[in-house]
Amino acid sequence: FFKPGSHYVVNVPGICAIVDSSINRLVPELLRMLRVFPEPDKVPQIDISIGGEGNAAVIFHYIGSNIAETIEFMEKNRTILASSGGLYIQSGRKMTMRKIDGPKLHGYLVSLGDAPGSLESRLAFTPGGFSQVNYCQNNALVATVHDWCGLTGKESLLDIYCGNGNISIPLAAKCREIVGIEEYEPSIKDAHYNSQLNGLVNTRFICNDAVRGIKDSIDRKEEFDIVVLDPPRAGAAAIAHLIPSLKPEKIIYISCDPP
Repeated sequence: FFKPGSHYVVNVPGICAIVDSSINRLVPELLRMLRVFPEPDKVPQIDISIGGEGNAAVIFHYIGSNIAETIEFMEKNRTILASSGGLYIQSGRKMTMRKIDGPKLHGYLVSLGDAPGSLESRLAFTPGGFSQVNYCQNNALVATVHDWCGLTGKESLLDIYCGNGNISIPLAAKCREIVGIEEYEPSIKDAHYNSQLNGLVNTRFICNDAVRGIKDSIDRKEEFDIVVLDPPRAGAAAIAHLIPSLKPEKIIYISCDPP
């Protein structure tokens, strides 16, 4: 939770009852790091991301001007974060993230059902890229999208704000074609990697903002049977008037802020 009117995060009171245990192990270590950090007021938040293998990566958000000294401090005091499998620092928007050490990718699985033989996809994302917070709920989310799509194998599907292909790649084996649009380049690289990892040949991922990407599709006179979109919290007002030009039979809109 953010403090009112800010992007400063409210501290976790000891532990969180619903997160992965490796995150709770890291909390006291992070607090020890902050106690010796020379500019704690310049750290508005700290992210921890974990892949399916349980390897935790820590991302310090730093808004001060002493970035070189901060990186040197992190390297010198790295052993304080003994439970962390990776350490990164971000000094602005996502593209400013720098790796001190850690994994290139977090891996995880997505299954479209609980029955034996259900289709399973291996996916990965770069630390700092968008991922759903809860792996079990992510699986339920993708499975729900799959059920609502009603795929027959003949459909072309456009995934807007596609990220690493989290939603569309697990559906690709049941579609004729998947096209994804995402403006964050590392996530598009992850989507290409995930497509190759799953042996897919019917996917196309485009690095572009949503408005420009859709307008380019319209200019090419492309049409899609299904449009799936999972926009940022601000919503999809900027593209709502464009989607009908793609002539989809179904639109599935995933939202973290339904109102």
